[in-house]
Amino acid sequence: MKYKATESFLHDELGAVAKGQDVEATPAQAVTPLMLGYFEPYETKVVREVPQEPTKTPAKAKK
Repeated sequence: MKYKATESFLHDELGAVAKGQDVEATPAQAVTPLMLGYFEPYETKVVREVPQEPTKTPAKAKK
């Protein structure tokens, strides 16, 4: 997933990250910078663009 750095910092796996830089990182690499507020999500995956209508179940017949 892609993130945008909100602060400049040094990451043990990603190296030096500059403020405003777009960074490709795994969730494990991004967890600490996200918690500290150094990253914000830049690109998210769209699961479904159009919401699915709920399926209607037929009403049960009364006896």
